[in-house]
Amino acid sequence: MLTMLRQLFFAACLLASVTLAAPLRAAELRMSPASEPAIPEPHGLAGMAAVVLPAKEGRAVVLAAGGANFPEKAPWKGGAKAFHTAIYRLDGGAWTKVGDLPSPRAYAAYAAMAKGMVVAGGVDSEKHLAETLLVTADGKTFALAPLPRPVAYAAFAVDNNRLYVIGGQESPTATAALAATYRLDLTKVDPAKPEAAQWETLPGAPFGGRILSIAGALDGKIQVFGGCSLAAGPDGKPARIYHTDGATLIASASEPAQLWASEKPAPLPGNLAAAAMPAPAREGILLVIGGDDGSRYGQPPQEHPGQSNKILAYDPRANAWTPRGDWPEKIATAPALIAGDTLMTVSGETRPGIRTPAVAAMEIGYVLRLVPMDWLIFVLCAIAVGVIVWQARTKGVSRVMADLASASGKPSRAAWIAVGLLFAVAMLNYLDRQLLATMRPPIVRDIPQTDAQFGLLTAIFLFIYSALSPVGGIFADRFSRRLVILVSLVVWSVVTWITGHVRSYEELVAARALMGVSEACYIPAALALITDFHRGPTRSLATGIHMSGIYLGQALAGLGGFVAEAAGWRLTFGVFGLVGVAYALVLILFLKEPGGGHADTAESGAQASAPAERPGLGEILSGVLHVPAFWLLMAIMACASTANWFVLSWLPLLLQEKFNLSLGVAGIAHVGGNCVEDAKALALKAEELGLDGISALAPSYYKPGDLGALIDCCAAIAAAAPKTPFYYYDIPVLTGVNLPMHQFLAEAPARIPTFAGIKFTNPDLVSYRRTLDVAGDGFDVPWGVDETILAALATGAKGGVGSTYNWAPKLYTDLIAAFERGDLAEARRLQSLSIAMIDAIASIGFLGAAKKLMTHLGVPVGPARLPLGNPTQEQFDALLAKLNALGFQDWGAKAV
Repeated sequence: MLTMLRQLFFAACLLASVTLAAPLRAAELRMSPASEPAIPEPHGLAGMAAVVLPAKEGRAVVLAAGGANFPEKAPWKGGAKAFHTAIYRLDGGAWTKVGDLPSPRAYAAYAAMAKGMVVAGGVDSEKHLAETLLVTADGKTFALAPLPRPVAYAAFAVDNNRLYVIGGQESPTATAALAATYRLDLTKVDPAKPEAAQWETLPGAPFGGRILSIAGALDGKIQVFGGCSLAAGPDGKPARIYHTDGATLIASASEPAQLWASEKPAPLPGNLAAAAMPAPAREGILLVIGGDDGSRYGQPPQEHPGQSNKILAYDPRANAWTPRGDWPEKIATAPALIAGDTLMTVSGETRPGIRTPAVAAMEIGYVLRLVPMDWLIFVLCAIAVGVIVWQARTKGVSRVMADLASASGKPSRAAWIAVGLLFAVAMLNYLDRQLLATMRPPIVRDIPQTDAQFGLLTAIFLFIYSALSPVGGIFADRFSRRLVILVSLVVWSVVTWITGHVRSYEELVAARALMGVSEACYIPAALALITDFHRGPTRSLATGIHMSGIYLGQALAGLGGFVAEAAGWRLTFGVFGLVGVAYALVLILFLKEPGGGHADTAESGAQASAPAERPGLGEILSGVLHVPAFWLLMAIMACASTANWFVLSWLPLLLQEKFNLSLGVAGIAHVGGNCVEDAKALALKAEELGLDGISALAPSYYKPGDLGALIDCCAAIAAAAPKTPFYYYDIPVLTGVNLPMHQFLAEAPARIPTFAGIKFTNPDLVSYRRTLDVAGDGFDVPWGVDETILAALATGAKGGVGSTYNWAPKLYTDLIAAFERGDLAEARRLQSLSIAMIDAIASIGFLGAAKKLMTHLGVPVGPARLPLGNPTQEQFDALLAKLNALGFQDWGAKAV
């Protein structure tokens, strides 16, 4: 029999290797026609903002606002374009008007959030807009922090509660599209505190400025495709150039330079712009609906045959496009949204100048398509179930009492093998529990549900698990514990596979309930089996080894996020189902029945005398419930488990939403500190990136007491980047380290081969002159106090390094030029202008204001971090007014 089982096992392994060489599952999407009521505007509207909001009673509602049309006559007949303010709500199968926007607008970016719909930018009859609004479900509007500049016709998408606005056009006459990217953290939006959520300016897409590009968010990435670049036409007006190429934005990127992926997505099959936005995502693919292919651009609009009604699907994992049929309407510049299992576009343009009031809709859902991996699971399950049934019929289902103890009375090798085998089963059991939380975003995307409903998935599992654990204990007492474990693992594997194929929330709840049934039988049987094997002093060790599998499983579940990012959540559950059923075959081969006696036999491990009469269930409960220590242990475990499950269920979501971590990284988080070792690591990274130089401050907490200690620190940092020039940044006012730099310069080069110079940010001009004398022509000693650069030039400075040079370079180059030509009056005037500028910035907190000014100019450097503060929008607007009064428009940097 053992030989036959081994042959079956090796045959299964061969089958697995062949099967897994075939393509893995790609989730299938079902699409079928549906119907929704048309909007109340009979002429229809293009460029509306529309989102799906959860209603209080749990039913989704659609909120739509704004838009533009030609209500009187077509544009080629002289019709005027009208912009609208109406806010409509679709609830209970009917549209109702619930309010008005403060001013007309269309072609804005928009996003759904708990408080309502955020509408950003857009265009009205005269200009493009920077305004950002919050529109609530009852039609009220609240002003939020505006975009850094007016933006219309931009691509946009939401990932992890952050709205990204990509490209667009700044004004109706602009002949170049915007290349910047803007981001708004929706979790910070508060109508009572408009300044709480500020826009961040991020690097633009690598393909340059575009309008009407198509964007969609999927698995922590935003894919952007197509659209139009702009150029001046023969009449001087903006002309469109259509594109097919795209780019990928990494939403979880921690550094601006890493925001856009170097690998490009597959281009669209043809030119396309103005498709329904944002591109909806379901089952691991992005859907591009309709749009304008540009083939009739520049031709008479009355001859246009209509916009596209084609549906294209982009699969990021295959990096490929496939056609997915036809949309019910030819459509462009329309909102696309998913309400439950209904995909819809709200109104939109059917051909230039013509709108439709129709809300086109299709039902979408998951379709089960079996692939080789699924068939492999079926085969392995059939083998496992067949062997288990055969063994149960031939050997019985009662506990087998074969003696496996060693001659010495110590646990046999089989006893420790059992612990190792069950360690892996415990790991799988608890990996599954945490896996659901780490993959929450894609699960909620494909199986729509609220946070409360998602929490119920964990609750239903735990309720059933706790209720049936005593029943599992009864099974483990009365039947073969080995068979109970085998059946539990096979059922666990099947339910895990089923979880990857559910089509609705109700099916997902049922799958989690079945998981509670399967796992309730495992722990009692496993612990009893281990204590049967280990009856003496090794019992605690064996149990501890087994329990460590539980925590390893919880830790490894974090890796499920990476698997889900790479392959999708459905395939992830399928893979773990395959692992489970394959491991069941391993247990069949190698897990033995325990030796004689019950778990409560003599500590020596010797054969005990005949057991006493078994007490009844009531007698057992009565005895246990009268022990105070039992109640204390219950209370401790209840409190610890409650906290544990709160963390396990919601920590990944917290890390994803609050810290913008990717699906995989949210399972494994790491933090660092500020020290010389960190500086060395950064220096090494700088050299790997090929930067021109590195600099370092003196440690400011435990300060170097003399030049020798300071040089030791600098030498250690510089040695980490042995090919990169090293500068010491001397700024005593912040570090509190004020040592003679001329002596430092005389000694440091001997210890630091890459020493290049000192940034001298110390107003002591006497010390500066001494340092310049030592430096000669061999080292750089740029001046670092911007307010006194004229005095430094007179002292011998050849240049400077300063923060204000970033946004006022012309001011300082003009000052230096005036000094060099001997025009001291002009140089003094410009130095006074510099001082006035710095005073204005410092009046509202220098670093916070400086960083906001850089972001305003198109260089995203982020906000100042605590303990430093950041100015409010009102304070920053007042600062801009002061700078403009000083002539900033003449000598300041221009916006990127």
